[in-house]
Amino acid sequence: MKIAIVGGGFYGTFLAHHLGPKHEVTLFEQSKELMNRSAIFNQSRLHAGFHYPRCLRTIAQTNEGYPRFVAEFGAFLRDIPRNVYAIRRDGKSRFAELKKNLAPYPTRFRETTAPAALKNPEEYEAFLEVDEKLILLDRLRAHLVAGLKATVVTGAEAIEIHSTTGAVKFRDGTVRKFDRVINATFTNPNLGLPIESGFHFAYELAAMVCLDSASGGESAITIIDGEYVSLYPNYEGQDTLSSVRFTPFVRPTNRMELEDAWRRRDQIAKDEKVQEKILEDGRRYLELDSVKNAHLWIAPKVKLRENFQSGAPSEVRSSGKVISVFCGKLDSVYSVLDQVRGLLGEPKA
Repeated sequence: MKIAIVGGGFYGTFLAHHLGPKHEVTLFEQSKELMNRSAIFNQSRLHAGFHYPRCLRTIAQTNEGYPRFVAEFGAFLRDIPRNVYAIRRDGKSRFAELKKNLAPYPTRFRETTAPAALKNPEEYEAFLEVDEKLILLDRLRAHLVAGLKATVVTGAEAIEIHSTTGAVKFRDGTVRKFDRVINATFTNPNLGLPIESGFHFAYELAAMVCLDSASGGESAITIIDGEYVSLYPNYEGQDTLSSVRFTPFVRPTNRMELEDAWRRRDQIAKDEKVQEKILEDGRRYLELDSVKNAHLWIAPKVKLRENFQSGAPSEVRSSGKVISVFCGKLDSVYSVLDQVRGLLGEPKA
């Protein structure tokens, strides 16, 4: 089958990696290289459902994808010896609720004591040590790109996808036809879908502070569930500090505004003092007295409007020859792969 995959982020590259051996796949990316925005500038966390304790779909998708991700990409994962979730007493979720929602899945947590870097431990209901891992995204990207059995076309921005004909029109005016078109663009998955079948989105420009790790990458702290913070090792040997209050520093109303904000991201972040706000918020909860070599990672984010405060599930919709993917957490990609294979008439792996 002649298949176009539009969007060379993690999801598009992953799908090309799996579909390429059986089909004639062409992967189109509007930038100059694959996996160069949200796919690489994120907190590098392999999820197992703890981060979104109120979203059953996200919990299910990440728990089902977690062992498959480990089996396929274990060489690009690293254990974090002290990886702790701290549940606030004034948060939106209770420990009992989290245990109930995770009960159908393999247990990947142990109750533990408060991390030394956490301020005011009496304000927390419970501390969970978890088996979530660090994804070495730079190495994983190199592995996926090097092993692709697909034609890769960069600098190709799709502006129209026709569901009845399988035709894709690009910014330069060229049109190419395919048997099926998979829209895996992170910021524009409605391209090719009829209005009544489209997704409804919330948009963000999100920033995290990268800083030298006090633990040498040996520990992580994530505070849930509310407007709190998370400190997690990244694949460059630093930590990333995210803040629910200040990491989303621009909230555009549509995709065009998001792309415009992306082009001006560094100046906006400087004008809004985003790094300073995230660090200040982090210091409310964590011991961050000595911060060295701090800088920002910025990425565009798109979330399903109905889930944007409580979860990040993936979703697949189709119309005619178009399969459109809303991209959630990285290990949720296996849920998408199974659905795409089904729509292509293939059996599950």
